[in-house]
Amino acid sequence: MHIQTEVVRGQPLRVEDHRLVPVVQRTTGMWRQATVGSHHLSARGGGFVRLRPLGLVERRGEEEHFIPIPDTTGQAMRGMLVAAVVIPLLLILAARLTRR
Repeated sequence: MHIQTEVVRGQPLRVEDHRLVPVVQRTTGMWRQATVGSHHLSARGGGFVRLRPLGLVERRGEEEHFIPIPDTTGQAMRGMLVAAVVIPLLLILAARLTRR
């Protein structure tokens, strides 16, 4: 599988005297497989694209300012993953310590 990640700037949007440029992280991946035999020929493939917004670049005249977009859902999911791993380990450790 070939996976590639890059930061991409979108087309500028004009809002009054501001220009807003979206910035995203693009991750793409693809895979392919082919089989050639004496009586059959088959091919398969697939891919995915993931776009994660990083923020906006605000341009006003010559001034440029980056406005980040926080990934609160990702932070919450990582926190739940850590809790799902740590809490059972602590309970197992507590159970073993009480048996001694």
